[in-house]
Amino acid sequence: MDTRIVDSHPAAARLETLGIRYLFKPESSALQPQQEPVPGADTRPPSCYVHPHSNDATGFQTDPLLEPLYRPSYSVWTYLELYEDLFCGFNTPRARLLTAIQNSMGWDACSFTYWPVTRNFSDKTVPDKDFFYSAMDRINPVYIFCFGAAAFNILFPRERFAYGKWVTGHFSIMALPSIDALMPDNRLLKNFTWRMINSLSLS
Repeated sequence: MDTRIVDSHPAAARLETLGIRYLFKPESSALQPQQEPVPGADTRPPSCYVHPHSNDATGFQTDPLLEPLYRPSYSVWTYLELYEDLFCGFNTPRARLLTAIQNSMGWDACSFTYWPVTRNFSDKTVPDKDFFYSAMDRINPVYIFCFGAAAFNILFPRERFAYGKWVTGHFSIMALPSIDALMPDNRLLKNFTWRMINSLSLS
């Protein structure tokens, strides 16, 4: 089924100018079918907990900057410039916008963490899909929120970027607009992003 935004929708032209071509991602045979929720299962964010550790038994090496983030969590948030923002103390406009979104969700602070799709190597920030997924095996999130095509293309190098829920292995990844596209005060795109996130924010 063609899931592109149809011209008859009042906001279609505006959404097209923002680069929103799909309300839901096209079907892809390369991805596994999404699993339906188990009836009666509690999908709410868990109560706050921290599982401190450094290098676990698998030999996975964490960057000292990322050590506080490497813990079990209900959700993981990522975008291309995340490592750069963490290095700057996570006080950039992008970081403040994410913090505002999370505060409005009403989740416990330990129900989400961050992990970059890039890695610092010889003083350079380079894409590293394997580093990301290795961390996910330990963090074990229910959902991964991936902002922007640049980050998505690192995680799904063979797929065409489209907003919506993607499943790979046992990870559910929500592809969202880039954070830079949400600023400054892009109300239409912010509302679109909020609805997508809130659809998975069961409480």
